[in-house]
Amino acid sequence: MIGSIKSLTNKALRSLGYELRAFDGGNPHFQEHAALMDPRIGMIVDVGANHGQYGSRIRKILPDTPICSFEPLPDAFSELSRKAAADGHWQTFNVGLGSASSRLDFIVAGNSQSSSFLEMQDVHISAAPNSEPVYTISVQVEPLDAFLDRFPPSVFLKIDTQGYELEVLSGAHNALDRA
Repeated sequence: MIGSIKSLTNKALRSLGYELRAFDGGNPHFQEHAALMDPRIGMIVDVGANHGQYGSRIRKILPDTPICSFEPLPDAFSELSRKAAADGHWQTFNVGLGSASSRLDFIVAGNSQSSSFLEMQDVHISAAPNSEPVYTISVQVEPLDAFLDRFPPSVFLKIDTQGYELEVLSGAHNALDRA
């Protein structure tokens, strides 16, 4: 009986783009969604924004919450900027984040999502040959704390920097107090 009610309900909900599922507190997607629903969050800080995939997904969940995205790769930043341009609550910065202000070499991969300040492991290239490094560019790097005046008292911080996360966190001592 309950199974058929769930099935009929899901059929109706799917026609509207939704689905009914059991809550799984161990599932990271449910955990993220629960964290995003915290009413204290005043901004989403997206480090390693690439083309804006995460920001676009978040915008569907939180249509009015400000987003601040950081992306050092010029081509990816161009796409990110285009997506954010139509959204008055989405700021973008063409800068890498790290422990201190500097210029660093950034390794551009065949697929932009695998680009990094760090050399790519052979196992990564074997698993995803399209991620092989193509060229290196010099990019500006700043600590996240340099942008603190743009943040409200409480933010949701997402970092996806292909292994460079510890360096990002090393430049975010004060920002972490707001995360």
